[in-house]
Amino acid sequence: YDQVEVPSMATAIEVKADQVTDQIDFALKKITPGAGSIAGTVLTAVDNVPIFQAVVYVFSSDAPYYYGKAQTDSNGCYIITELKSGQYIAEVYAEGYMPEIYDDAPSYEFATKITVEEPNQSGSIDFQLERCGSISGRITDQNNHPIPQVYVTAEPTSRDSLSDSFFPYPGRACTNEDGYYYIANLREGEYFVRADYYASWANTVLWYPDVTDAALAQVVPVQSGQETPNIDFHFKLTRPAGIISGRVTDLSGNAVVNASIQIQLYEPDDTAGRVWLQAKTNREGFFRIDHVPNGSYIASCWAQNGWQTVHRYWPDGETLEQAKIIIIDEEHPSWTIDFRLPLTVATSSISGHVQSPDKSPLSGAFVRLSTHGDNASAQTDANSVIYTYGYTDSSGCYLVDNLPAGEYIAYASYWENNAFGQQWYLNADSVHLATPIILSDNERRQDIHFVLNVRPIYGAIVGTVTDATIGQALNRAYVEIKRLWHDDRPLYRPFAWFPYHAITDDLGQYSLEWLPEGEYLISVYADGGYACYPDAIVPSLAVPVKVIGGEKTSADVAVKLRNDGPGSISGRVTADYTVRPFEPQTRGNQGGQVASPEDAPLEIAVVIAKPAITILVWPQSELSYTAVTDKEGYYVVNGLSDGEYFLWSFAPHHMLQYYKEVYYPAEATLIKIKDSEPVKNIHFNLIPSPYMFLDTPGAKEGNSANGIYGRIVDAQNNTVTNAVIYLLDEYGNPVLFTISDEAGNYEFLGVPAGNYYLQAGKLGYSTTFNGNAQSRSEANHFAVGDGLVEINIILSSRTTEVEESSPESLTLLGNYPNPFNPETTIEFSLPKPMYTEIRIFNTRGQEVIRLQQGVLPTGNHHIKWDGRDTAGRPLGSGLYIYRLETETETKTSKLLLLR
Repeated sequence: YDQVEVPSMATAIEVKADQVTDQIDFALKKITPGAGSIAGTVLTAVDNVPIFQAVVYVFSSDAPYYYGKAQTDSNGCYIITELKSGQYIAEVYAEGYMPEIYDDAPSYEFATKITVEEPNQSGSIDFQLERCGSISGRITDQNNHPIPQVYVTAEPTSRDSLSDSFFPYPGRACTNEDGYYYIANLREGEYFVRADYYASWANTVLWYPDVTDAALAQVVPVQSGQETPNIDFHFKLTRPAGIISGRVTDLSGNAVVNASIQIQLYEPDDTAGRVWLQAKTNREGFFRIDHVPNGSYIASCWAQNGWQTVHRYWPDGETLEQAKIIIIDEEHPSWTIDFRLPLTVATSSISGHVQSPDKSPLSGAFVRLSTHGDNASAQTDANSVIYTYGYTDSSGCYLVDNLPAGEYIAYASYWENNAFGQQWYLNADSVHLATPIILSDNERRQDIHFVLNVRPIYGAIVGTVTDATIGQALNRAYVEIKRLWHDDRPLYRPFAWFPYHAITDDLGQYSLEWLPEGEYLISVYADGGYACYPDAIVPSLAVPVKVIGGEKTSADVAVKLRNDGPGSISGRVTADYTVRPFEPQTRGNQGGQVASPEDAPLEIAVVIAKPAITILVWPQSELSYTAVTDKEGYYVVNGLSDGEYFLWSFAPHHMLQYYKEVYYPAEATLIKIKDSEPVKNIHFNLIPSPYMFLDTPGAKEGNSANGIYGRIVDAQNNTVTNAVIYLLDEYGNPVLFTISDEAGNYEFLGVPAGNYYLQAGKLGYSTTFNGNAQSRSEANHFAVGDGLVEINIILSSRTTEVEESSPESLTLLGNYPNPFNPETTIEFSLPKPMYTEIRIFNTRGQEVIRLQQGVLPTGNHHIKWDGRDTAGRPLGSGLYIYRLETETETKTSKLLLLR
């Protein structure tokens, strides 16, 4: 750290409790190869015979650190190239030989340094290796029976003491089933050899030759290249004679199979070690534990029967304190203990076969049973839900037994490479259509069969993006797809991180491979226009594209480029890969990381400009102006007329950001086009989504079944499309984002377990958090664990706060929402108390209702209209004009009612 290349020169980093130590950054330099080399030979020490495939390592002994290695050829020669000038230490390893540091040094500290000066070669760096010695023998008991799993250690006599402390480089081995052991790779010298025998009731240590006192151990010599045999041990073992046996049954007296019985010391002897013996019950529920040494014990039993688990201490205690002591001694060498567990052994079963349509058996198919199907409520009592499964054998047959009477939903699935098949009983495609299976006590159903159509589950979407007016191919258009989920959300999801975007080539063509089957919405952002497949200007008018496994679906998109004026906004979009906290005072324990240049260009980014005020009729009112960046990150949004614009940008795997670097639409800085003058240097620096760049599964990456989903609506329960939803970590930092679809639905999949917040917003609405809180401080974080979390959010129309004491003139702030159904709010401010009227007219100029008539005070005012006329009759869909009149001014605007 702090750009030094030697640990001793590094700057220490101070960490304080409850504080974040950040900006611990590194700038790595790529090492270029040098021109120096080291060469030599590796031979045997006795007869100078070349050693083939010995591995020689070198590393620099001073900063900066360099490293190299090579293998010897059949002549024992090696050469290590591309070394920088400097001082190096060399060592060699070869199978069957003792490793050596150059010049036979005992450690790196005393190693002879090798000088390398580029471009010269440091030659004659030779090694002479000694062959390894070995020790072998056999370990038996007093009856000459072999003892397996005995650990044997050869320790050099040069150590200071023969205690149990660890000594560097001892040789170790373990006896096989015949009691033999073999310790290899020993340097020539003298050794003490010990054998450690571990039993559940005692541990015994012997030193060669069969002595228990280390001071009486004899030296075992080892010579280079030779084996020292017959270093044998003979343990005198006296197996305890205690016996604990019994039977495990359920409340009805039925045998409990595979119950686990454990025996532990009540007051363990520190010198003897802790006794922990165990056994399993057989098919009749019986168990037996032999060779129990004398002592006081506690017995416990654990059993599982399908969905039920139970643990009891003998004779019938739920806690350790309720257990009865079992004493094994000469007077009571054996005990019979029985357990009667509070469970019911169910005897019903379901079986059948799983086949393909041609009646071929499907081996390894998965069959699952549940009493509540796959829509079981999280509030259901866990003890009342039975969930069990089985797999088919080589003939495609399965058996799920130990089932109690009840009603079951059965499901089968099968994987084969990239092909998949699934079915619910009886021949149903979804859990909602499954036929329940009703089981009686002791009933054995053998006719629950499945026929699975196993076929590829991944398909592709290919197509061309063109200019809708002239038919010309559009190069470098950004194509994005979103999978559509329906109300009957599928049980099976292939995976979450499918390739959801593409960039068109010079011919306007794109391809998206490895897409899970389903329906997708295709959106295209081109330089100058936006469209959804096939040529829709808003997502709600798009035609979904269906992906079929194993097939390529063609989807060409025609984009109408928009040009309404000579104005433009330009700048650059870059990626910020440095750690930059959004909220420094609440940022979590995230420090620095390796930084890329702050102006690193992205593969592609999209920039969108939307008028702050529009009087167009839907869907034209949703139109925006679009640009995509070039390969250096530069963009130009063209075709703008005079006015104010919201501007935002996003890119694959990066967070959507409003100008200037905000994530709340209401806080965005507006860009003003005046007199058609171009606006330049409007830059974005996007931050990557940390969950999009996880390289390894496991610790941080989320399970593809984990996630959050829900719906975004307004106060009248109307769908809010194109709302931007951010997933915030527990410190409030955005980590993922998505946009609500035409039904207001959103979804985050593959979310790592943890605590999160949700933030949703859209132009014209107030930013809202989970729980419909108006700020994150008012919201409670929620947990994502194993499964899906549903969170719905209600967005309210945004209001603009105006200081009542400071308006300088009559101001019409507009109406929100617009379009609306069934209610909208007209907002305006008065510079002083004055007579005010608000009237609504239809497009024929006829007054339909007068909302306000009279004197109002200074300040901000909100007048609501519910879409009805003076007589209270609901008006039809269409465009209406509202007029704000005072003593001195009149202001007019338009609103759109959609029924």
